[in-house]
Formats: sequence, structure tokens, C-alpha cells
Amino acid sequence: MQMKRALVAAGLLVSSVAYADDTETAVLIMGGINAGAARVDGETGFLFGAEVSVPVLRTPGQWFGDKKRFFCCARGWPMWAGIYGDYTKDFDREITMTTLGPELGFGPFGVDGGIAIVDGNVGFAVRPVLTIGAVSLYARYGQIEGESFTQFGALLKWGRAIVVR
Repeated sequence: MQMKRALVAAGLLVSSVAYADDTETAVLIMGGINAGAARVDGETGFLFGAEVSVPVLRTPGQWFGDKKRFFCCARGWPMWAGIYGDYTKDFDREITMTTLGPELGFGPFGVDGGIAIVDGNVGFAVRPVLTIGAVSLYARYGQIEGESFTQFGALLKWGRAIVVR
């Protein structure tokens, strides 16, 4: 039990799907496509790529007992945490970016972030998401080598439970 909490605290567990089942814990493997716009140095370009994630979804009672202290718990929303990685290409600037890091959220609201790599240069990125069914809308901000970038788009993800308890 303490090992599970340590993993969650380290940010190593998550997803971007609604979970409407009475099962208390599910580990998913998810994949999907990412499409949107990237803005760097005042120029906007078309962005397309792929993403994978391994989230753990749990009911609020597993995280906080029977206490309904938080808005999300009172709503019965699942809580999720995990890891993600994505690979995207900005077709207008002919650059590719890879990001990898933890993700976490409550129901439809989440955030992910971590390292961002472009042409061997390493920086960071953070991305709030709003999930509606299999579609997640996002806005990402990051910096690489002192240069800021923003991205706006949508993820279409599907998944499969690999563990359910």
C-alpha cells in the first residue's frame, strides 16, 4: 500500500479518459493521435503526431477514504495519474519534438508535463487538458534553449485496460 502511494506521489501513474464503472482500480495502456497548431517566434504552424500513456484510474474513496472533502470526490469523478510520451512534427518549420513525463487529473481535468526534446536540445513543457470522451483539448507551453513555444490542439486517444481490480 505504501509503495503504491509512493509511486503516485512521484507522479508515475495517469490517463485522459472518463471512467464510469464501479471497478475501483484500472491500469490502462492508451494511444492516439495529436493534431493542432504550434507557435514559435510569432509564427504558427500545423502540428501532428502520436501519443502513448499508461494511467492508473482510481475511485476517490481509494485515495481519501469515505471523506468527500474535495469537489471532484463529491462528484464521484475518477482520479488518475500516470506517465505519457508523445512525438509531434511541426510541418511548417520542419522540426520534431518528443516530450515525456508524468500526468495527473480529476475526472475531465488534468495536466501533464516534463522534458521536451527538439534536435537534441532539452527543455520543459507543461500541458493542461480537458477531456470529453475520447477527445482531449489542450494548450501546451514550454521552453527549449531559452526559446518559448505554445501549442494548442486535440488528442484522440483510445485504450485498453491491462489490469482491473
